[in-house]
Formats: sequence, structure tokens, C-alpha cells
Amino acid sequence: MRNPSICVFAALSCLACLTMPMTAADEPSPTTSRAKQVNGARHQWPAETMTGKITQVEPDHHLLIVESSDKVPFDLIITAKTRITAPARAVSMGDLVKDQGRTVTIQFIPERRGDVAVSIHISG
Repeated sequence: MRNPSICVFAALSCLACLTMPMTAADEPSPTTSRAKQVNGARHQWPAETMTGKITQVEPDHHLLIVESSDKVPFDLIITAKTRITAPARAVSMGDLVKDQGRTVTIQFIPERRGDVAVSIHISG
């Protein structure tokens, strides 16, 4: 006759193999739990903040180049949702050309297409 403990072990092993995919499907995936929400949109990476000086502005390409305090240039994409602020005045993308060399604090989101500016605050 067969040993009953081998049959019980085989049955429990099969049952465990069948339940593992079901429990794995109940857990949230790591990418959705790390996704952050900024301005109503979901993003893969969290927003970052940096301070630097404006070195170049290209309004036609919606591009802002900022040199960080470590002398590293950052290319930032400016979208229609980017908030641009300065003390005591309204600022648009075209006005940034006049602010070259000034200090800015930028909140941006790293994306596959590049760093997308969420907010730009001109301070110096």
C-alpha cells in the first residue's frame, strides 16, 4: 500500500501552488505604490527641488537651462501647467528670457522625456 503521509504532502503542495498566484494578485504592484500625484497627474518618480541660476531660456522649445550650485546644468521642460512666480510681478515663459542669471528654486518631476518643471520661483 501507499504511504498516506506522501499523499497528504502531495495534496498540500498542489494546493499551495494553486493559491500563490491568487495572493500575489491581491497585493499592489510596486510601481503603483511608488507613484506620486502632482497637479492631478500620476507620476512614476517623486518631485524634486533644486536651486540654481538661469543660464539659458528657449521659449520656442519650452526649455529652461539652470545651472545648479554644483555647476551642473539641468535642462527643464516647461509645460502649460508650470507655475512661474516672482515677488511682486507676474511672470510668463517669455519673461524668463529677461531673468537670465537670476537665482531660481524649481520643483520638477523626472520623467522619461526629461525633467518637467512643476513650479519655478524667481528669487534673486
